[in-house]
Amino acid sequence: TYGAGLVRFDGNYFSHYTTENGLTDNFILNLIVDSQGRLIFGTRTGGMVIFDGEMFLVFDKNNGFPNNRIESIFEDSQGNLWIGTFGAGVLKYNGIDFLQFDTSCGLAGNVIYAVTEDEQGNIWMGTRGNGISTFDGNVFTHYTTANGLSSDFITSLNFDKNGDLWIGTDGGGISVFTGDTFMNYSQEYGFPDNEITVAYTGSDNELWIGTRRSGLIKYDGTHFTQFTEKDGLVNNFITSINEDYTGKLWVGTYGGGVGSFHGNVFRHYSEREGIPEPFIRALLEDSKGNLWLGMNSLGVLKLGKDSDTLHWYTQNQGMEDNRLRTLFEDKRGNIWMGFLNHGLSVFDGENFSTFDNDKLLSDIAVVSMLEQDSGVLWIASYGDGLFKLDNDTVIQYTSENGLSNDYLRKILEDEHGNLWIATRDGGINYFDGESFTQFTRNEGMPTNDIFDIHIDRLGTLWIGTNGAGLLMYKNGELTTFTEQHGLGSNFIYSVLEGHDGNMWFGTRWGLSLFLGRSIHIGETESYQHISNAHARGIFFKTFTRDDGFMGIGVNSRAMLQAQDQTIWIGANDLLTAFYPENIVLDTKAPYIYLSWVGLFNEKIPWSELIHKQDSVVSLSNGVRVDNYSYDSVTSWYGIPENLKLAHDNNYIVFSFSGITSSITGLLRYQHKLDGLEENWSLLSQNTEAHYGNLKPGSYTFRLRAMNKEGYSSDELEFSFVIAPPWWLTWWAYLVYAFLFILLATGSYFYLRDLKIKKGKKKQEELELQQQVAVAQKSVEFKQNFLANMSHEIRTPLTGVLGMADLLFKTPLNETQADYLKTLIHSGENLREIINLVLDYSKIEAGKVKLQEEIFSIDKLLADAEKLFISICRKDIVLIKDVDSYLPVFVKSDYNRIFQIISNLLSNAVKFTEKGSIRIKVSAETSEESYKDMKKIRIAVSDTGKGISNADQTNLFKPFYQAEQSYNRAFEGTGLGLAICKELSEILGGSIGYERNKFKGSTFWFTFLAKMEKEPEAASRENIPVKKSSNESLRILLVEDKAVNQKVITLILESMNHQVSLADDGKKAIEMFKTGSFDLILMDIQMPVMDGITATQNLKSRFSKLPPIVGLSANAFEGDREKYMRLGMDEYLTKPVKESDFENLLQKLNL
Repeated sequence: TYGAGLVRFDGNYFSHYTTENGLTDNFILNLIVDSQGRLIFGTRTGGMVIFDGEMFLVFDKNNGFPNNRIESIFEDSQGNLWIGTFGAGVLKYNGIDFLQFDTSCGLAGNVIYAVTEDEQGNIWMGTRGNGISTFDGNVFTHYTTANGLSSDFITSLNFDKNGDLWIGTDGGGISVFTGDTFMNYSQEYGFPDNEITVAYTGSDNELWIGTRRSGLIKYDGTHFTQFTEKDGLVNNFITSINEDYTGKLWVGTYGGGVGSFHGNVFRHYSEREGIPEPFIRALLEDSKGNLWLGMNSLGVLKLGKDSDTLHWYTQNQGMEDNRLRTLFEDKRGNIWMGFLNHGLSVFDGENFSTFDNDKLLSDIAVVSMLEQDSGVLWIASYGDGLFKLDNDTVIQYTSENGLSNDYLRKILEDEHGNLWIATRDGGINYFDGESFTQFTRNEGMPTNDIFDIHIDRLGTLWIGTNGAGLLMYKNGELTTFTEQHGLGSNFIYSVLEGHDGNMWFGTRWGLSLFLGRSIHIGETESYQHISNAHARGIFFKTFTRDDGFMGIGVNSRAMLQAQDQTIWIGANDLLTAFYPENIVLDTKAPYIYLSWVGLFNEKIPWSELIHKQDSVVSLSNGVRVDNYSYDSVTSWYGIPENLKLAHDNNYIVFSFSGITSSITGLLRYQHKLDGLEENWSLLSQNTEAHYGNLKPGSYTFRLRAMNKEGYSSDELEFSFVIAPPWWLTWWAYLVYAFLFILLATGSYFYLRDLKIKKGKKKQEELELQQQVAVAQKSVEFKQNFLANMSHEIRTPLTGVLGMADLLFKTPLNETQADYLKTLIHSGENLREIINLVLDYSKIEAGKVKLQEEIFSIDKLLADAEKLFISICRKDIVLIKDVDSYLPVFVKSDYNRIFQIISNLLSNAVKFTEKGSIRIKVSAETSEESYKDMKKIRIAVSDTGKGISNADQTNLFKPFYQAEQSYNRAFEGTGLGLAICKELSEILGGSIGYERNKFKGSTFWFTFLAKMEKEPEAASRENIPVKKSSNESLRILLVEDKAVNQKVITLILESMNHQVSLADDGKKAIEMFKTGSFDLILMDIQMPVMDGITATQNLKSRFSKLPPIVGLSANAFEGDREKYMRLGMDEYLTKPVKESDFENLLQKLNL
């Protein structure tokens, strides 16, 4: 166009391209389609532009063009472009280089309006005011009015079938050059117009001449025939003429747009054509050829067969309702109308009758009807099932009678008189007159929601579904077609069989034609390519807005084909007339080509690099492209041939396009890369293929395309090589072979020596393994021995300490009391020795696990003070010293820290007769560097005798006691400090000793702690404890050892509690069944049934149980947690004392 850009029309639909889409100028002066199918056009100020259907390639002053105004473009027989400019002569372009010809080279003039070629390959050029120049490749020859031309202002040049040159002029009419002479046709000799704008020879060899004022003139070799606006031209000012591949002639005019000489495929009707409501729900052609249109809410239109008269029927004329849903003609010629909510009306040509008095038919929604040969009428309703109308008798069939669903959509009759019924959510029903057979998901249907059904002349049942595609049922097999097979949509609203047997399907997104048979469409005899299309999975041709079908989608069951072959379609809010005989199929195979080849998602200027193949290209993403090579580049797009790339330039991109007679954007492409892929990609409209991380090797990129009709292009191939890196080249492998031989020789001798060394090492390792095994057995033996020893000692120790405590409460004289105290003290020492030995054994075996909790420093010191008060019976003062910048709360293992403090504090009290003991708590780092996790230092200083230098190095060794003679007064095991050392290291710290300057000793240790805020829950020291009452409890003691029975019974009875005894777990269960108890004390190891089994048995059989407390002499790490995990509510370690039971009852709130 002149000012409105480029407009493309494919027969039904216009595509617009302007500067907003990449055009350099909206004023298009001329255009051609070259031999490769590309569109090439010249602009007024934007140079020459090549359009491949996907992108614009621009040639203007910015890339070497001498002039941006292009007056004419011509492609010669060699594929060269001849470009006529306004003022710069003519340019010859071979796809790579430009060659300019102007007056300095012998051209007659520099303004070139027309270019053409004769059969000998000579180029003819028409100038503005300087006649014609012809060029044979070497010399220019000129023709002007002096040689017989009617005018030197040349507007067009065109050779006809006889080789004669027709020359359009501005002011001299048209001239014909026969090779020797000029013959001129002008107004002087009766020609209609002297101003010729264009001349064009059609495929039938007829010459078409466009004029400025007199329209279009056809010359058939004998006569001139004129066509003007009176003959249907849109305008008499003709600017361009062209013929498409179907033979259709297109005429461009100045001010009148574009005209063509062919009928169209679709015609659309709306309010402008007199349709009150173009939303058509039902269509019917009656036996007289009249067309009936059922509108959504405005009644019925009747279009007479032999006139354009419309008859409009509504409720005002006697209809029951205006909302039509179906139309039907019975054998008597009556028109039945089904409505949305008010049943039926019957029109006999003059009057309407209704079924108001029939309770069954008066208020139903009628969607489909049919009449059998017997005269029985069947009515399908939406919500009330199926009705049979036989004379005046009405029978209703619903889901209670065997229908799968009462919401019906379509009813039809097969050749045997059986009914097929489509439903909304009940699939399809088959009715043989007596019973219904259902076809639903349960029987293999992909969906139960059916819109339309049809049985064609071959007995095939077609099923249109709501979202599951199209179903074809034939010979007991069900086939599904979807959008992947070419359907416009998976929502099939309407099914129609044409008079010629073609199957048409109205979908949500267009009208689809089934290509599964050899069919006849328009001027195309048959689909010769159907098998090829099927091989690609294409079974349908779909007509959409791109094809001129403006309705977008088709209404449900709103299609019919009239007797004149017109297919009428209710398409959304348009009534559409479809003329299938006017369809012209795109039978030409698409032409495809590579538009560019890039690396790492960037286009590479291969044409510019052809002579610079040793240069390095730096891409915008920072990637360097080097070590590439290729032989040449192709014309026009500069695609490298025999491309070889370096191993690290292995991300390649192919951009491609295709040319087709229909809309380019509807081409679908497939590609694969030989050397990488076995199969072709899926058909897609993508025009790029990306391949990354390609391994070294030879590859061939293959491309093919398919148009809408299923015609395929020839296959395109592009081969290239990814070179291996230097370390994978042949000479590298040669070096590797040499090195391998060298290495193998050296390896032989090395491996021989290594084998000898390995033999010795293996023997040493075997001996070491044996030693480790012996050591492990020793450790295991030691652990088992300690465990058994602890258990066996603790059991009788319960009797010793228990009886001693009880005896101490009886009346004793001073001597007896002193003896008894010695006995109790010795028993307690024995228990402490056992605990220390077990503790050290656990540490030695690496079985100590920290139990971290949040606690306060104040709480730690308060507990230490309580311990001091309980053990100190001397004239000693306890001093607590805490750095002010220490946090209030820390997180670590409180019990292990207190265990170390207890040991150090006990030693300090033990070895200090008089004076003071100081506990100082500080941080090892300054306040400024104090952060989240720090080491805390606790030191215990006394004013005792101190430790000699000789003993200081052995203080923390196990079983070592300083000053043996002195120490006799202070009995110990020699394990306390050794355990403290191990625990401090486990806590992330250390322990040490310092001799005080004046008197006494200082033992210190450090530990890692995390600084914490005060916990939200109540702190350890503030947990309220329920005091034990003095009430007598009924306690069941389960214990097999007589001594333990006696001791524990006496202790509990001395506490005013009632005790019942059971020797094993089985007896305990029997006693619990008949008795009532407040507490159960359960020994772990017993004959018949152990304590764990008895506990689990009780908890599984009884919902209400008193607390069960385990008793055992096992005191290793984790024993308490293990037994509580197995069902115990609490756990006591033997030997037990009265205070242990007091604490237990207080903890259990008993």
